Amino acid sequence: MTAAPLPLTYTDLVCVDDMDPYANETTSDLQNLIQDAYHVVLEDLGSNPDDPTRGFGLLNMLSGTLADFMVGASTLDAMLEQDTRIDSSSTTVVATGDPNVPYHLQITLVVDSSEVEMTVAVGPNGATLL
Repeated sequence: MTAAPLPLTYTDLVCVDDMDPYANETTSDLQNLIQDAYHVVLEDLGSNPDDPTRGFGLLNMLSGTLADFMVGASTLDAMLEQDTRIDSSSTTVVATGDPNVPYHLQITLVVDSSEVEMTVAVGPNGATLL
């Protein structure tokens, strides 16, 4: 199942490592949602004054093991499901065998009965939304 295009109800700057050279704004509510979910993945718990209960803190887990990531996946899903736009979340941790990017987080969000797929590459140099 693929996600249906969502309209744009509000714009937001494209931020963090997903900012383009022209600092464009988001172009759809789907892009806003993906960006917001990515920020939940990156933010430390309590670091966002707008929502102190939000934040998975992926960068703090970079020295962790595959088992650490597997345990964290259910915590991440619970945090993402707090967003009223998301019906459910399912995160799978995939070991890549690549020492530069040893893990991928495969995140499937269900939004209005459509699946939205996100992949976050995790390695010693940080995380990147693919």
